[in-house]
Amino acid sequence: MPSEKIINLMGMEKFMTALIDNPDDIQYLYRFISDDIMRFVSWQEESGLLVLNNGNDYIGSGSYGFIDDFPVRQDSAAPIKKNELWVNMNSQETICVSPQMFADYIFPHYYNLAGEFGLVYYGCCEPVHNIWDTCIAKLPKLKKVSISPWCDEQFMGDRLRNSKIIYSRKPNPALIGLGNFDQNIFKRHIADTLLAAKECNLEIIFRDIFTLHGSRDLAGRAVNITRELIDELWQK
Repeated sequence: MPSEKIINLMGMEKFMTALIDNPDDIQYLYRFISDDIMRFVSWQEESGLLVLNNGNDYIGSGSYGFIDDFPVRQDSAAPIKKNELWVNMNSQETICVSPQMFADYIFPHYYNLAGEFGLVYYGCCEPVHNIWDTCIAKLPKLKKVSISPWCDEQFMGDRLRNSKIIYSRKPNPALIGLGNFDQNIFKRHIADTLLAAKECNLEIIFRDIFTLHGSRDLAGRAVNITRELIDELWQK
């Protein structure tokens, strides 16, 4: 995540003003950070330190790496290459940057990084619909995209329908983790997702739920409701 590294170095306010006052310097910094990331990954590759993450492996943003898209390895003892791996990337820190500025100054560096790996999971909590057509849809190796509570679900469903890119939905955690669990509101929330993502490759990730208010069975109830709605709405 080059954006995260840059914000950690210079702070959000200075970053935002520098995009206006010194855009060439920001371009240089993104290029420097991205090159440094790839040098580190290449060193890991050359040193035989990489391991496959296409099974029961956490690949970031709450998702797991189960996939059969990678070619079968002919030599199981051969060192792992970076183009055999998932990579997780996002740019949550730049949600206040205009889509055009993101496309001009930030996205090219993410594009170059993505092309070095086998498959890409893009996004976390940031909405992606406003930069989808101009940027994220063009990422090489893109396989999953995060559809957060702040994302336009219908827009993304229209874009991902009948595609091979996985609609990786994160329902609003507040519906489970805050206050009394309202089953009707939760059902409507999940139904909206299922209708928007119909004919998409969908995964649902319940994450950022930090308390169940003493109801240990609440997570199981939420999953059961979701499964019932899938049977009801996707069998029609």
